[in-house]
Amino acid sequence: MKRERFRNCCYVLLGCLFIAQQTWANNAPYEHRRDSLLRVISLQSGEEKLKSYVRLVRMASHNGASVDVLRYYYEQGYTAALAQGSDLWTDMAVEYLVALYNRSQWAEVQRVGEPLLQKMPKDYKYFHAATLIILSYKEEHTRKQQQEAMDKLYREAQQLHSVVGICCSLRMMTLFYYQDRNYNEAMRCVRECLTYALKSGDTIDFQMFAYNYLCDLLINHSEHPEQADPLFIRWEKVLKTFEEKRGIAPDYRFSLYRLKAAREIQLGQYDAAWKYVQQYTTLLPALMGQYNFYVDNGRVAEGHRKYKEALASLDKADSIADKYGSDDDKITVLSYKLHVLAKMGNRDEDVYHVSQQLLALKDSIIQEGREEQLNELNTQYGVEKLSYEKMLAHKRFIFTLCICALLALSVAMLIYYNRRMSKKDRILYDRLHEYDLIGSRQHDPADIVSPIPNNPQQQLVDNLNKYLLTDKHYSTLSNMEDEEMLIALQTNRTYLRDAVRNVTGKTLSEYVHDLQLEEARHLLDNRPELTIDSIAMECGFSSRTFSRLFHNKFDISPSQYRKMKV
Repeated sequence: MKRERFRNCCYVLLGCLFIAQQTWANNAPYEHRRDSLLRVISLQSGEEKLKSYVRLVRMASHNGASVDVLRYYYEQGYTAALAQGSDLWTDMAVEYLVALYNRSQWAEVQRVGEPLLQKMPKDYKYFHAATLIILSYKEEHTRKQQQEAMDKLYREAQQLHSVVGICCSLRMMTLFYYQDRNYNEAMRCVRECLTYALKSGDTIDFQMFAYNYLCDLLINHSEHPEQADPLFIRWEKVLKTFEEKRGIAPDYRFSLYRLKAAREIQLGQYDAAWKYVQQYTTLLPALMGQYNFYVDNGRVAEGHRKYKEALASLDKADSIADKYGSDDDKITVLSYKLHVLAKMGNRDEDVYHVSQQLLALKDSIIQEGREEQLNELNTQYGVEKLSYEKMLAHKRFIFTLCICALLALSVAMLIYYNRRMSKKDRILYDRLHEYDLIGSRQHDPADIVSPIPNNPQQQLVDNLNKYLLTDKHYSTLSNMEDEEMLIALQTNRTYLRDAVRNVTGKTLSEYVHDLQLEEARHLLDNRPELTIDSIAMECGFSSRTFSRLFHNKFDISPSQYRKMKV
């Protein structure tokens, strides 16, 4: 009996020690737990090591570690996961993005997250990471990028038939349109989100979100608030199931009670509304719980015509909104205060003061909206300008490339043409010399004359040849019928022209020019020291006339002919 009691006491003592150890482990300073986990990681390997890295990143995130420390732990775990070919790097990536988002590092979330999305498998973690990136766009007020990212995420989820992905994208769209005060689109998105969420049992979080925003939109921003009444019953059932699985959910229950109170106030059931309002601070003891308590308490007091009590409660809500609330919270309080003051009567000064505050606040919101739109337009203009400059540079590059190609083609065609012409000139040159060889007498006037024996006209033409070649008279002729030449030949103009035409078939000028050109060709072959102009003058031509006549006769220019000789 004593042994059994001793054994039981030992068990109780060991249990107490275990509980104390666990309590110390959970409440130990972050540095001690971090160092212990790092020592464990150094001894581990495989999947266990990677899981410990995930816990390390989560621990550092929850305990306020700096971004640099988080980045170091993430990169260590990411590298180890890639080395092992494990998918656990996606867990680390999501934890790291959550930590960056909680520290308001919007640009870093986009810089790190966008490349990771290209590598991640299209599962829940992918859609979680995409949601964080979209939220970072929302925080930076880059609305265009936010909307494009939401539409892209929705299309991807539809293609993959992923209910979680579709719900994620629709939740983002609902928040986007709700913030933009486009309540019809917000209601369409939240209804679609609820439809998809009800198809799967793993989307209870999305069901809670959908019921919350759908009831809010129906009560506060639609003409049929009565449609929210049956939704409250379904919402309470889902909330009960949610709390059975995960414990009390004060945020969701607070939202349910707040909307139920708003609905009861609409119906004039102020006592029923008060039952929900008085639980606000119990569920959310923080400032926003107090703010909503004072606002709805003021509305309930107004319903009971306790205007002073309502005004006092709204003043407390106003002071909280001044310090910690948003502009929308401030506008809500001022609107209710203005309503109460109007019912109290004889408070013209207060009404004027509150209305001025309300108008100034709305004007500042409009101005901020305009500035935001202007900034967005400036950003869009910058992006479009950069895109246009890139397109212009691309067009300039293409134009320059085309010009270079045309120039290259022109040069190639010119080279090809020159080669063809050189080949043609060479053929002509060789053919001319072949003709010279066939005639057996090069540069002989007899080549030009077709002899006809015992013919006085032939004799006259022979005498003309001798005269022209003697002392190069062909180069000094003032005209084709020079008196000195006629006296030397003892003939007249008419008979000389007829004799040359009958014997050679040419006019007198053509005959003389042929003789001059043959002499010029002879000089081009044998007198390289003479310039072409000198040869033209020596043969009785001007430079331009010589080139034209030479090309007409031999189908080659004098310069090309000389090149062929060289």
